[in-house]
Amino acid sequence: MQNRKIIASTVFVAALASLGVLAGTAVAQPASSSAESVTVYAPYITHQKMPPNAKGTVYSVLSLLGTASYADLDLSKPSDGAVLKQRVRDTAKTLCDQLKTKYPETVYVPVSGGDCVKTATKESMETVDLLLSAYAKP
Repeated sequence: MQNRKIIASTVFVAALASLGVLAGTAVAQPASSSAESVTVYAPYITHQKMPPNAKGTVYSVLSLLGTASYADLDLSKPSDGAVLKQRVRDTAKTLCDQLKTKYPETVYVPVSGGDCVKTATKESMETVDLLLSAYAKP
């Protein structure tokens, strides 16, 4: 039932995303300062393989959120900034792997040009770069 909701409610969103209308919306944002983590958004836009006699295509925008913590890091140190960047990359890869496992490519074919890990990492790194510039020593 939940998959039907996701598919039904996201066909329009997927169409807009494929047109580039939503290009700036998959943005990682810092969580509250007490949490000291960066939220990673992993998007996975697919179309579902349909039986040969079926008409049309069902598009889905599937996503997972995760966090990369920097609570134990001193972001004024370049080495700790590098650790946070690696945590973001690792989180993005883990989330995208989970999406691919839950929605196998044999049924849910990724829309061409969509690279889940690359998109999740790129958007999250914008937030990391802002954080690191805020912690940079003058």
